[in-house]
Amino acid sequence: MTRARLRHAINVLGGFGKNKQKDLEKVFLKLAENSEKNPED
Repeated sequence: MTRARLRHAINVLGGFGKNKQKDLEKVFLKLAENSEKNPED
């Protein structure tokens, strides 16, 4: 749900180009992968 909220907020503010959006998606997936491996709680 967080990714959907971020995507909506970015689109409301004018959005990114397609290439930049793909790059950010990769970064988000890496962050999600790392948080699954190292849960903080």
